[in-house]
Amino acid sequence: MTTERMLTSLRRRWHLVLLCTALGAALAVAALYLLPPTYEARTQLLVEVTDGEAGSRSENSAFVQQSMPTLLQFARSTTIAEDVADRTAQADTPAEVSERLTFTVLEDTTVLEIVATGETPEHAATLADAAARSVIGTVPSPAGSLEGLTTDVLQPPTVPTSPVSPDPLAVLPAGVIIGVLTGVMLALLGTLRDRHARDLDEIEEAAGSPVMGVLCRATPSRLTSAVRSRAIPTTMPRIFSALGLGDGRADRQVLPVSAAHTGVDAGFVAAGLVRTARASGVRAVLMLNDTTLGRARASTLTAGGLEDLTITGPRRAPGAVLTSAALAATLDQVPERTELVVILCGVIDEDPDVRATLELAGRVLLVTDLAPPTVRLRAAVHCANGADAHIDGVVLCDTETPGAADIRLPSIARERSTL
Repeated sequence: MTTERMLTSLRRRWHLVLLCTALGAALAVAALYLLPPTYEARTQLLVEVTDGEAGSRSENSAFVQQSMPTLLQFARSTTIAEDVADRTAQADTPAEVSERLTFTVLEDTTVLEIVATGETPEHAATLADAAARSVIGTVPSPAGSLEGLTTDVLQPPTVPTSPVSPDPLAVLPAGVIIGVLTGVMLALLGTLRDRHARDLDEIEEAAGSPVMGVLCRATPSRLTSAVRSRAIPTTMPRIFSALGLGDGRADRQVLPVSAAHTGVDAGFVAAGLVRTARASGVRAVLMLNDTTLGRARASTLTAGGLEDLTITGPRRAPGAVLTSAALAATLDQVPERTELVVILCGVIDEDPDVRATLELAGRVLLVTDLAPPTVRLRAAVHCANGADAHIDGVVLCDTETPGAADIRLPSIARERSTL
């Protein structure tokens, strides 16, 4: 997937990214309210020798430094935990006290830091104070490696004002970031799973031919911004000229137009080309096979103003397959030199009628909707290649339904003035 297509996908699905972002923020806010808060209180104890005159300062400092690991292990023992539990009136069990207290020695110092966590600010401060008093009351010990040491409060515990977890400054940005990433991933995944070509580059790549324009009253809002910037609303005369149908033709020359595998949009374009050809002085007829003639009269062919146009087609037995020979025999009945223009829409690769018309086509125009399935475009190319034909251009049509078409076929006079 190219960078341009990724950006186009994000622009097309911006509402999904916005929804996921809002959902992530909402979940973060919910977590702040639902998760129990944890408060943290700190206190620091300074460890020194009992009698500072007993030795030199360097000797005393070395003795304290050597005793700090032992003091740290003693502070973490069950003796201190049980004493703290007693000092807090058994508000926490010794095991809970051990989990809530953290003892560390600050680097290159003789300072013991005590960190206590609690469910309330007062709880955390009470545990920190009880732990500090327990260590001060226990050290110095009358014997052992801690003999000769004393501890004093260097920094008393204070009641915390805000919880350490969940932290709004961490939870809220994390929720928003997770929401954005989720939205982007879903948007890109939706593009990868989308089987429709939604920008001009995709359509032109799948069809192997340029997009000549969009037949609509105005540039449809359903198109992505990348398509709207290039998909200028076109007209029948512009399509007629882009196909090179009006160049160097005599007034009596005949232009048969075949709406192969007739559909709503193909019939509309076929009718428009016939009317445009007549306005430019080129004799034109619309050719339909018998099996699609009835359906064509009920579609936009009739709604587009074909009541006064000549509709002809090769006669054949019901259910018989149209062949290129039968179509050629029909074309031979035209008194002037002819060039068949085939309008493809909703191509079925195995359709023999389409294959027969493509074998004799001088021009091939593929008509499709605004976001055609990629498989349909490739099927049209495969069908044309199988008949040694080439698709000369693609027209995106937005006629919707015959009864509520966005565009109405102009009159012959209007087409003549536009040419």
